[in-house]
Amino acid sequence: MFEDERRQEIIAELSDKEVRDATVEAEINKGIAYQLRAMQRDRAWTQQELGEMAGGIRQETISQLENPLYGRYTLQTLKRLASAFDVALMVAFVPFSELVDRIMSLSPERLAPAAFENDEGLTVRMDSGRSTESPRTWSESYDFFDATTAPLRSLEEPIPA
Repeated sequence: MFEDERRQEIIAELSDKEVRDATVEAEINKGIAYQLRAMQRDRAWTQQELGEMAGGIRQETISQLENPLYGRYTLQTLKRLASAFDVALMVAFVPFSELVDRIMSLSPERLAPAAFENDEGLTVRMDSGRSTESPRTWSESYDFFDATTAPLRSLEEPIPA
């Protein structure tokens, strides 16, 4: 019952636009900072080692990125960090219901996702369900995308199997 009450409390707080905006910003800043720390500790890496694995990011910069008050992340830096940790990076616009779900399901285990080679969720799915016919392209996956208004050659590249 407490979980339902907490969910309703969060939803009520989000009814205010300023609170929604502040919550989105805080969840991004805290979420990234805490995940970076959790993944680094999970792998027993120093900030220096992480920086080196992420293509030469200075230790001081890693320290800033792990500070939830910093909030000046670039997509390029996040992609380099995701590559260093060998995890996916997802940036997406979502409804607030998904944000509430994420807040409700947050746990220490979810802060440090497994690297590709240790991702148990892939072992079951890797061999299932893909047709051997012609590969789908990114634009076919996003069939609502009008390639004439924003042509991108990469949308016609096959999706990796």
